[in-house]
Amino acid sequence: MSYYILPKKNNNIDLHPIQSLDQDHSSMMLSHSLNYYLSKQIELSPYNEEVYKIINPYEFIFTKVPTYKFSVSKLKPPNNYFYILMEISYIFNLFDSFSKKDIITTMHFSSCPESTFECLDMLREDKQDVHIQGDLLNCLFNNEINNIDFLYFELEDNDYTNLESYFKGVVLILLNILTYQNKYGISIIKIDSSFHKPILDFIYILNGLFDKVYIVKPNCSNIFKNERFLVCKFFEKNIETQVYNELKLFIINYKKTNGIIISLLNNILPSYFLTKIEESNVIIGQQQLESYDTVINILKNKNKDDKIENIKKNNIQKCIQLCEKFKIPYNKFVDKVNIFLQGHVSEEMAQNVFLMPGVKEDNEESYEFECDNETVFENENENKNKKLDL
Repeated sequence: MSYYILPKKNNNIDLHPIQSLDQDHSSMMLSHSLNYYLSKQIELSPYNEEVYKIINPYEFIFTKVPTYKFSVSKLKPPNNYFYILMEISYIFNLFDSFSKKDIITTMHFSSCPESTFECLDMLREDKQDVHIQGDLLNCLFNNEINNIDFLYFELEDNDYTNLESYFKGVVLILLNILTYQNKYGISIIKIDSSFHKPILDFIYILNGLFDKVYIVKPNCSNIFKNERFLVCKFFEKNIETQVYNELKLFIINYKKTNGIIISLLNNILPSYFLTKIEESNVIIGQQQLESYDTVINILKNKNKDDKIENIKKNNIQKCIQLCEKFKIPYNKFVDKVNIFLQGHVSEEMAQNVFLMPGVKEDNEESYEFECDNETVFENENENKNKKLDL
């Protein structure tokens, strides 16, 4: 996992949302060269879904491993956001501040909230938490309620690829936080690239509203994608009601015909703040570039099947280690070789088999396999010296 804490300073917010019909105004403020090289690398990388999945290090924690009928994890959530939320919660001790509360209220803005519902129920299994599926537009019809302990935001996939929808979406997220988040509450927000002025303004505002804000690229997040998460801890709401009302009025009167949002603040963003954002962009972008480069090299290589198999085995092991770290039940994987010839276990036995050290005497090597209450012993030297009794 890569994460970056944003420098904390009293942020004076001078809200002044602006739309423009001129698309050039939406040009990037940060990471120009990174965006250029990523675009070129994506163009050069032939799309091969199987190879992309194998190279993505933690893909198999939730999707089926090629040539097997199951994933590494034994859990079956609807999507990988279950694992992303679990990883974030463990790394940042996300729910420690709620440990004395028997009931917390959570609201999830997602097209498939079942994954994050399920994750929270597992993390707080002895509690009676209340989970609500939110609608981003409902905040326009509600006054400030401020009674939700935990907020989770995720826009539609298409919204992240369309700048107009992306910029409007983060404004709606901000409005929902101001409407629902209670004091010392926590928000997690999925974002995409952080190159443009409206997104930088959005992050800057959040940095003033919360005690701590992190930019996070979880291991379970797809390494080929721009997606990253803002982890916002301990809501303080250092913002005037007037700012909230102005933002709400802007969205109510928002019209596509007025053009794309090009800015939210009049503020000149501090250089130390922009430097930290740029640092996160560079590290996450470098991981993407290396992954695309791996795709190109593999597909050009004469021994690509061997390379793919090695990467697959390594990534299965990474997924198993992650499951062990977060105490997630997982399946066992072994080579598909004849048990009586090589001392290995077939795929069909893989889910129920445990390799155990056998007894070793007189320099003889022995192995014991326990499988479905049956035990098979193989003694290599004994087999070699065994004579046929006629």
